[in-house]
Amino acid sequence: MDDLFLVKKVGMEEQVNPSKLPFLERDPFIEELIEKLTRRWEHTNPSFLEQLLVTVQQHLFIMYPFRFPFENTELWSEAYSKWLSQMYGEIWRDNADINHEELMEATQFIERMEQAQQNYLL
Repeated sequence: MDDLFLVKKVGMEEQVNPSKLPFLERDPFIEELIEKLTRRWEHTNPSFLEQLLVTVQQHLFIMYPFRFPFENTELWSEAYSKWLSQMYGEIWRDNADINHEELMEATQFIERMEQAQQNYLL
């Protein structure tokens, strides 16, 4: 379809043209985020990495056709790593190079996607 449609989903709303949407697996932003998460965790905690990648993919599916509110893969790598670490009860030290307010917003966004996912499964 090469027409605009109003899409309302998980608290987001936007006019979307389906023919202009990239496939998730070909999105450079997503590829970069997955690469950063992989480099960060593949040698130190591969099972944690696997859980992160599954979570990111589930959230992408839930929010599609929408995108993350910030186009900063460092921010999202930090936010997802922090969020999942805290889910496991670990203490997390924020990266000083990441804007604290944006990190808080990103973490809240992740929590919203997780809540939407849980509601979807029920």
